[in-house]
Amino acid sequence: MDRGVLDLDLNISSEMGYRLPSEMFCSETLVRLKLGIRDVLTFNKEKSVFLPKVKTFCLDYIMVENSVFAKLLSGCHALEELVLNNLFEVKGSCSVFHNTLERLVVRRSRTFDENLESVSFSTPNLVYLDYSDAIANMYPKVEFNSLVEASLNLRMTSDQIVSAISNEDIDRSPQEEMVGNATNFLMGICNVKILHLSYNTLQVGLILS
Repeated sequence: MDRGVLDLDLNISSEMGYRLPSEMFCSETLVRLKLGIRDVLTFNKEKSVFLPKVKTFCLDYIMVENSVFAKLLSGCHALEELVLNNLFEVKGSCSVFHNTLERLVVRRSRTFDENLESVSFSTPNLVYLDYSDAIANMYPKVEFNSLVEASLNLRMTSDQIVSAISNEDIDRSPQEEMVGNATNFLMGICNVKILHLSYNTLQVGLILS
């Protein structure tokens, strides 16, 4: 990292766990960073994350604590594009908070038949969103003040489908009927100019309506 690296693509497959050197997250030259760990992402949290020029950050098949993820983002002061491909949060919640972010891709394969407990977004300058995942149980905070285009592929897990169908004859309010309540998320993108909905997303709407 001391040699002025601009682009780093690191893929590690380990079942024993591997602590990444803290020096990897301190670079004044790095512009693009892609990490594929296939394990829990760990590094010395006492050290600072300083990646002031990183514009593109990709995490691929990584399990991470929300606090570690937040620290990584906070050190990327000029971040424009964030790609989260099969990111798993250890405690079941994920928050993407960043002021300069313009493009966000969040994708989890349907191979993983589980959903997150909580997902939040606060990205006031985001203009493009690609979101493909099972519906989280809660969306406490959704702020997309500048969103222009969104592509949604929302689906329900097997457990959510069973629960939704079993409750269809019970007298519940619309809020209570929604297994994995996406109301806040949908309200957060209601002003988007270009919206792409997958077949799965339309099915979710039919089941939950």
